[in-house]
Amino acid sequence: MEKYLVPESRYVATAMRYAYEILKERGKVFSEDEEKRVLSMIENLEEKEAYYIHPDYKEAAMYFCIPGVIGIILLFVRPEGYAADNFILDILSIAVQLILAWFTSRGFHFMKYIWIILLITSIPSLISGINQTNFNLIHIVLLLGQIAIQVWAIIILFKIPKNYKPLNEESKTIKYVFNLGFFLGLAG
Repeated sequence: MEKYLVPESRYVATAMRYAYEILKERGKVFSEDEEKRVLSMIENLEEKEAYYIHPDYKEAAMYFCIPGVIGIILLFVRPEGYAADNFILDILSIAVQLILAWFTSRGFHFMKYIWIILLITSIPSLISGINQTNFNLIHIVLLLGQIAIQVWAIIILFKIPKNYKPLNEESKTIKYVFNLGFFLGLAG
């Protein structure tokens, strides 16, 4: 049992806490320094374990970044007569998409609903984008590829179990929303 409580132990915090409690019940006397070391080691491990993010969040975020890269490619192969206003809006759109992909990678479960709303509202701009390209086959394939990849990423997000909730999610949400608000305040 004592091997659970050594500093280089690879056991999870729960196992270490149980080992500590069992040893105390069996009469093991810990010095004050040992007790502080063991309890702080357990608390540090619990904090690390509390921020586990489901791997599907990271996978979906990666897929959401791919359309951003495709969007950057589309910026450089624009058709003639493409307005400069659209160029600025496209850059902002790509930036927002990459920021939202980052939030998705951090494990926020509500991002799947935001992505669905964005996908539905992007359909009119997809149609206008196809019209602006004068039916250029490369542009049409890239635009449809962006939509297909986003749909796949949304499906991945919905595959995450409904009962999965990372620990400390509310505090993470508040912290990240505050940081985003602060960042947007500085940028604006």
